[in-house]
Amino acid sequence: MKSGHLTVRAGTVLLAQESTPDTTSAGPYTLYDGWAMRYRQLTDGRRQIYDFLLPGDLFGLQAAALETSRHAVVTITSATVCALHGRPLRDLIDTVPDLAMAAFGHLTVEERRADARLEVVAKLEAPQRVGYLMLEISDRLTRRRLTTGRTCPFPLQKQQIGDALGISRNYVRISLEMLEREGLARIAGRRLTIFDRPRLEAFVGEPLPPPPHQEVLI
Repeated sequence: MKSGHLTVRAGTVLLAQESTPDTTSAGPYTLYDGWAMRYRQLTDGRRQIYDFLLPGDLFGLQAAALETSRHAVVTITSATVCALHGRPLRDLIDTVPDLAMAAFGHLTVEERRADARLEVVAKLEAPQRVGYLMLEISDRLTRRRLTTGRTCPFPLQKQQIGDALGISRNYVRISLEMLEREGLARIAGRRLTIFDRPRLEAFVGEPLPPPPHQEVLI
């Protein structure tokens, strides 16, 4: 199914908003290395970030299954992407049923994570939202063995964090300063350090979804 292995710069659009078969390849992608974000540009000029894509994440299933995509995907850092366009997804699923179950499991886990994030945005104040995002991304990277002790990569800008959590860039700055002042967590040099996870979890006050029984990477 693999049709190409691409290395791209930060800011590269991998999937355009309102994509159709005329503007995007039919198959999905796997992010091998680097970070990206899945977002939608709203009619009033604002941007809603739906999710941050990390190494190992699969994206583009919407375009492959529905032949259209309402969101866009752009790289946050330089990245390496595996293009899975060499064979129609439906044909592959017919031949390898286990792949359909893996994709179903992937979508179920992502739905649960998206639901939990939505609850956080609806219920919590800005500092708790930022702390929750820190814990969520740290956990995702830990399951893929991409953390070092208490630290992990975190190349997100304040505006990107705000667009994902529904708060302004200024509130993100204030929240980060407060989390560092309280000795909970710090972002510096494009890395996140969680100083005291139990205290940060207690501060957030909203549990993260349980991890999947098995991390499925396609």
